[in-house]
Amino acid sequence: MKKYAILLTALAVVLMAGCEGDDPGGGGGTLPQITGLTIDWDASDGRDIVLTWTAEEEADEYEIYFKTTSGGNWSAVTTTTNTTFTHTDATSAGYYSVRAKSGDDYSEEYATAVNSMPLVFDQTVTIYDNYAAAELPSGIYFTFEGAETGSAYSPDFGQDIYAYEEVKGDTQAIFRSGDMSPGQGGYPTVFWSPGSTYGYPETNLGSYTANLASGDIFILQLDGGYFAKLYVDDVSAYTGSENGTEIDLHYEIQDRQGIQLFTTDSN
Repeated sequence: MKKYAILLTALAVVLMAGCEGDDPGGGGGTLPQITGLTIDWDASDGRDIVLTWTAEEEADEYEIYFKTTSGGNWSAVTTTTNTTFTHTDATSAGYYSVRAKSGDDYSEEYATAVNSMPLVFDQTVTIYDNYAAAELPSGIYFTFEGAETGSAYSPDFGQDIYAYEEVKGDTQAIFRSGDMSPGQGGYPTVFWSPGSTYGYPETNLGSYTANLASGDIFILQLDGGYFAKLYVDDVSAYTGSENGTEIDLHYEIQDRQGIQLFTTDSN
């Protein structure tokens, strides 16, 4: 009987240790949930996201968590004794949470998450180069409600970018900044190639792109300090004219000035 009692005790210790190891915080979850977690947008800029939260008197320090999608798993970023943290040079937009820690103890519940995610528009938008029919839209203006298209050669439409073909030939087209001639009435845009995570601008390409291909991704520095991420879904010959090119695309856009972070999506 004594032998079985010892075995049961040992088994209970092993099971308890296993339960603790299931959580990145370890220990027991008895500290209060952190409240007041927010992103300080006035202090955040570029790829630096500034978090603040309400102090918890039982906490010795705080653990910061991040994930790239709402359904993903939390990954610990760092710990701090302060009630603010700057995620410096983040490689994508994402979600943040915080837990209080004191020795081996921690908050049982994660703080209500906040995020730096852009607005994502999956709807296909189509524009055409200058060799397609004149009545077809060649320019695009990116808004927080969806894309607007129109003629890049009309002073009545203000495009951010437009499709253009310098040398006549099927499926040969580039993007140009909206203010470049022969377009009229457009806005200046700078093209960037994305970083390895697809979530931030890395290489400045200037005011126009190389010949477009399906699968191209660009990050756009728009007039007014806003950034957008552009996906080229398809580049094909426009059947309504001998040399016109049709470009299908969709986009993401940050509605906070200066924030340069996007999803890790590659298509």
